[in-house]
Amino acid sequence: MSDVILRIPVSKTVKKEAEVASCSYGFSSLQEAVKKMIEKLSKREMAIGTGEKQVEYLSKRAEKRYLKDIEAIKADRNVYHADSIEDFIEQLKHA
Repeated sequence: MSDVILRIPVSKTVKKEAEVASCSYGFSSLQEAVKKMIEKLSKREMAIGTGEKQVEYLSKRAEKRYLKDIEAIKADRNVYHADSIEDFIEQLKHA
């Protein structure tokens, strides 16, 4: 496999900030981070978003159901406690 060198013009400030960020993500260098991103992009494994968080709301029916479940948990109704893995497995078998 022959390697190709990419030259990407960016400002010095952006480069320095990206180096710090890549190290905080656990990469040994900015080059390693960019290389990993390109590999993921080439396999279509990279998720790219707009930075906006998509919020999904529960339906009224689901909201009512989960509120009822939360109240039951707070009142310790329909809540089971296991003292060991074996006890947990037995409870699952009889559920």
